[in-house]
Amino acid sequence: MSDAVDAAGAHDIKSAIRSRAQGAPLVNAQTTVVAVEELTPTFTRVVVQSDDLAEYVPRPADAVKLLLTPDGGAAELPHRGDDGLPAWQDGAERPVLRALTVRSFDAVDRRLTLDIARHSTGVLTRLLERIRPGDRIDMAGMRPEWHLPEEVRDVVLVADVTGLPAVAAIVENLDPEVSGVLYLGTARPADADLVAPHPGITTRVVADLADVAAEPPASVEAGRRTQVWIAAEAAHVRRLRRIALQDWQIASGDLLARAYWKAGRDSTEVDAENLVRYRDAIADGADLHDPQVAEDIDLGV
Repeated sequence: MSDAVDAAGAHDIKSAIRSRAQGAPLVNAQTTVVAVEELTPTFTRVVVQSDDLAEYVPRPADAVKLLLTPDGGAAELPHRGDDGLPAWQDGAERPVLRALTVRSFDAVDRRLTLDIARHSTGVLTRLLERIRPGDRIDMAGMRPEWHLPEEVRDVVLVADVTGLPAVAAIVENLDPEVSGVLYLGTARPADADLVAPHPGITTRVVADLADVAAEPPASVEAGRRTQVWIAAEAAHVRRLRRIALQDWQIASGDLLARAYWKAGRDSTEVDAENLVRYRDAIADGADLHDPQVAEDIDLGV
C-alpha cells in the first residue's frame, strides 16, 4: 500500500523521511523473545513482544537498534540529548548497538519480527547462538527508511543479505501497479524466497553486487521518474549510488543509499566514528533528520 499520505507535501523519499523523522519520538522497548526460527541457512527470525511498542506506528524498512550487553542482561536505555542524538546518563555503561530492520509488526499483539543474517563471527552471531524464548532484548528506534510518493510508480531496489529484510518489507508493501527490478546480492539463491512475489517486480539474484551493470533500467530509458533504494556494503553502495546519479540521472531526492556495513571494519568502531561526524555536522547546522546527512556520513561523500 502507498504511504504517500504519511508525509503531506513531501514529493520525494528524502524529504518524506526527513519530515517523518522530525516528528517521531524515540521508542525505547524492553522486549521479551517469544519465538526463534531458522528460516534459511543465512537467516534466523526472532520475534519479540513488548507493551513498550504500543505507540509504534510501523512503516516498511524501519531501522531499529538492539542494545546488547556482554552478559545478555538489561541495558541502560537512551534518551534524546540536546543535539537530538541518543544519549545515556553520566556513568551508565553504554550497550553495544547493532542496527537491524523491522521485518514486520503486529500492532494487536505488539509483536515485532526481526530477520537476522548469520555470520561466522560477531555480536549478532553470539546473540543468535544463545537466544531463547523468554530472554530479554532491549531496543531503541525507529529510523524511517522508506517512502514512495504517489506519483512515482517505478523503482530500482538493490540489497545484499544485510538489506534483504528491508527490501522484503518494502516489496510486500508496494502497490500492485508499481513496477521495477530488485537486485539481490547473495551467494545463496534460496534467500530470494524470503521476498514475497510482486506482480511488477523482477528479482535478479547476483552472487556479488559488483556484477550489477551500469545499464539504465527500462523505466529510466523510457523517461519515467524512478526511485532508487540501495542498502549493502559501503563500497558497493558508493559505486551504485554514483551509477544512479551520474549514469542513470536519478534525482538526488529520488535516491536513498545506505551503507549497512563496511568490509573489514567492526560496526562498533564505525558507529563511534560516525557519531563524532554527526556531532560535527549538527554543530555546523545540519539537520540530524535529513537522510542526506546520514548518506554523506555513512559513505564519506
